[in-house]
Order: sequence, then structure tokens, then C-alpha cells
Amino acid sequence: MNSDIMLLNEIYNNSITAINAISLLLIKLNEGKMFDCLFTKMTEYRSIANTAQNMMKELRSFPHKQDLTDKVSLYLSINLIGGNHTSQHRMAKILINGSTEGIYDIVGYINSCTGACEKSRELAYKLIETEQKNICAMNEYL
Repeated sequence: MNSDIMLLNEIYNNSITAINAISLLLIKLNEGKMFDCLFTKMTEYRSIANTAQNMMKELRSFPHKQDLTDKVSLYLSINLIGGNHTSQHRMAKILINGSTEGIYDIVGYINSCTGACEKSRELAYKLIETEQKNICAMNEYL
């Protein structure tokens, strides 16, 4: 697998994980300031995932499936949260931890995919920036 496909696949999967986490949390919130913030973040991640998928299509590739272990762990931790405002603290912590892990993962792929083109690398850096903004936004709910 070439460097671009590896990097784009990780960008796509990282974004999809964020979308899945936010979707599960939005169900618990239903409304309010945090709901609006998370919905906006989910839209940003969807844009990045779509871009990565389209770039992979140009390379005649398609994203590989994620490891189910991460999804199951995420689902279990989110389902332990209630739907009230005191649980927003726990929701914020889950998203901050997820975004931090996402940054580590993408940086690792950037470093290992040295042959990736500038366009793929720029998308990776856009994802890192989105993760950093998510961390800053969620700090408000701690």
C-alpha cells in the first residue's frame, strides 16, 4: 500500500471514529449549547472524511475497515453516561481523550508515510487542527 493510501485511510478512519462518538453523544444531549457545538464538529469531521474518501477514489482505492475493538470500547464508555448537564463533563473528557489519541495516531502516520503527496499531508494537518479545536471547545465543559 503506498504512503498516500495509508495516510488517507487513517485520516478517513480517524474522522469516522469522531463522527461515531459525536453521534452517540448527540443522542444523549438532544439540545443546548454543547449539542450545537458537537453538531458543528461532526460536520467538520464529515468534510474531512469525505475529502479523504474522494482522494482515495482518485487513487483507485477505498478506505479499509476499522478495528472493531475501538468502536466497542467507545460505545461502552459513552453508554455509561446519562443525559443531564453533569454528564457533559464526562462527555467532554471522552472527546478530549479521543481527539488527543487521534492527534497521536495521525502524527505517527505522517511520520511513517514520508512519501505521501503534499495534498494528503495537508489533509492530515487539517485533521490535526480540527482535533485541536475540538479539545479547546470541550475544555469549556470541564
